[in-house]
Amino acid sequence: MTFNPYTPPGAAPEQVHGALPTGGPMDWEPTEAAGRAWEIVKAHFWPLVGAFVVVAVIQNVVQNALGQILGAVDPAALQRVKNMDDVIRIYQEAAVKGGLVAVIMIPIQAFFAIGLRKISLSVARGGAPNFADIFTGGSRILPMVGAMFLKGIAITVGFLFLIVPGIWLALALSQVEYFVVDRNMGPIEAFKASMSATEGQKGKIFLYGLVSIGIGLLGLLACCIGILVAMPVIEVGSAIIFTRLTGTAVSPDMFGGYGKGPPMGPYGGPPGYGPPGGGFGGPPPGGFGGPPPGGGYGPPGGGFGGPPPGGGYGPPPGGGYGPPPGGGYGPPGGGYGPPGGGYGPR
Repeated sequence: MTFNPYTPPGAAPEQVHGALPTGGPMDWEPTEAAGRAWEIVKAHFWPLVGAFVVVAVIQNVVQNALGQILGAVDPAALQRVKNMDDVIRIYQEAAVKGGLVAVIMIPIQAFFAIGLRKISLSVARGGAPNFADIFTGGSRILPMVGAMFLKGIAITVGFLFLIVPGIWLALALSQVEYFVVDRNMGPIEAFKASMSATEGQKGKIFLYGLVSIGIGLLGLLACCIGILVAMPVIEVGSAIIFTRLTGTAVSPDMFGGYGKGPPMGPYGGPPGYGPPGGGFGGPPPGGFGGPPPGGGYGPPGGGFGGPPPGGGYGPPPGGGYGPPPGGGYGPPGGGYGPPGGGYGPR
C-alpha cells in the first residue's frame, strides 16, 4: 500500500479527531510502530507517563473502595461457618458483589479510555499531549460503554467455541474503541469499521500484540516501575497503527486544513492548484493559476518554451503568435486578452 497526501480526493474530506482522511491505508510494521511509539514517549515523557499513572491510580483507588464496600468477605461470617453450604453461600455472595463492582467500573474505565486514546491519537499524529484530555470522555461515554460491552461478549463467545475464532474476533475488533473516539461512531458502526480496517492486517496486529507483551515484560523486569512507561508506549503504538490503517496519520497541523497551524488549503496541501494558500501541488508563479505579466505556461514573458520577452510564435507587431513585443499567451500586451494581443496583427 502506498500513500500520497497530495492525492486529490473525489469529495470534500470528512473531518475526524485531529486529522484529515487521506489517500488510504499506509504501510506499517509492528516493530516500526513500537519504535516510533518509544520515540514519542521519550519526547513527551512526563505528560504521557503522568496521564497514564493518574488514570491507573484513580481507577485502582475507586475499585479498591468499591471492593471493600461491596465485595469483601466478612471475617465474622467465616467464623460462623458450620458446614460447606455456609462457605459456598458466603463466596457466592462475594462473587455477586464482585460482579457488581465490575459493572460499576465499566463506565469509569470507558471514561478514562476515551481520554487516553485522545491523547495517544494526538501524539501519534505529531501533536502535543494535552493532559486535560483524560477528563473529557463524558460526551462519548455511552457509545464507548456499549462498544466495550459488546466487544467483550463477542470475544468471549468466540473463545467459548474455539480459541481461533476468539483470537480472530479480538484482532478484527481491535480498532473499535478508536473509531468510537476518532470518528464519533456508535458501537455497531465502529464494529463494521474495525472489521473493514483490519482486513489483511490481522497478522501484523497479532505480531504487534506479541511485541506489546514483550514491552510489558520488560517494564515488569525493571523493578515493576517500568510498566508505567510500558503502558503509554503500547497505547501510543496502537494509536499509530490505527492512523496507518485508516490513512489519517497526517496531522492538519502539518499541512493546514483545519485545526492549528498556518492554513494552507482545504485539503491540507501546500500552495498550488487550489484557492489562495492551498491545493494539491505547488507549482511556481506562472503555472496553472495566475501567470505573471507577459507570462503563460512557461517562464515570465514566454509561451510554451521560453521565447524572448514579450514574444510568441508569430510575426505581427503587438501580439499574435510572433516574437515582437507584447506577444505570447499571457497578459499584458499579448495572447488572448489585453491590448495588443489576439490571433493576428494589430
